[in-house]
Amino acid sequence: QIELDKTAIDFKKLHAERQDLVLQFEQAIEAMKRRDEAIRETGEALINKRQDVTELRRLLEEKKAFLKEQEDENEAVERQTMDAERVVQKYRAVLQQEIQSKQDLQDELEVVRSTLSKVASELQMKRTQVTNAKDALEAKKMRLEEARRRQADTQKRLGNEYLA
Repeated sequence: QIELDKTAIDFKKLHAERQDLVLQFEQAIEAMKRRDEAIRETGEALINKRQDVTELRRLLEEKKAFLKEQEDENEAVERQTMDAERVVQKYRAVLQQEIQSKQDLQDELEVVRSTLSKVASELQMKRTQVTNAKDALEAKKMRLEEARRRQADTQKRLGNEYLA
């Protein structure tokens, strides 16, 4: 009976050990399932992150391309602006020349006007002098005619007196 009790105790121990082992095995399986699930979730997260990285790289490439386009466009606009500024500078220079030319012409016009005014005054004075000279000449012609007529009268009288 002792032997049987001993065997029963041994059996219970072995059964308890086996139950422990089964429990440990089940816990290990459960831990493996959790780890498998964690690995699966981590794998999915890794795939998602890789997709995110790929999408971010694609966006980065798009942004780089857009930036390059904008820089090229900015360079073109800057060149156009510089060309336009050069044209504006040329037109400003031409405008300044035209303004100076206009001023020079206005100054010359003033000189010509004052010269014309002076010449007109001198012409009027000369006309007055000519008119006065004509009047004086006419008066002298009249006096000369009068003197010739008197001379002719005197010569006739003298000729008549001499002949008489």
